[in-house]
Amino acid sequence: MIDPSTLFNISNILFLLGTSLLIRAVLKNRNILKGYDWLGALLTLSAMICVQQAYIMFIQEGLTNYWVSFGFSLPTISYWVLVTAYTIRARLQKGKITITELEDE
Repeated sequence: MIDPSTLFNISNILFLLGTSLLIRAVLKNRNILKGYDWLGALLTLSAMICVQQAYIMFIQEGLTNYWVSFGFSLPTISYWVLVTAYTIRARLQKGKITITELEDE
């Protein structure tokens, strides 16, 4: 049977590869971010932060195998922080959403 930490490591390496391709696409054409939904980006970022918190809890319990997953997930979280900030800022500038709408959701 595969150790859960190995499975997490493999999945985070795949996330890192996928994020690298996304970053490359954004660097080639920044207009690509206009198609991102701000709420979808925010939900994805929230899920990634929850997973990161789980890694921290595993590491604090002495399960040191999760350091690799923790490290490999940092670029993915950084990407989604930037995408979320960009999409919310772009929507605010266009006047499509207001601060009060963000607070209500």
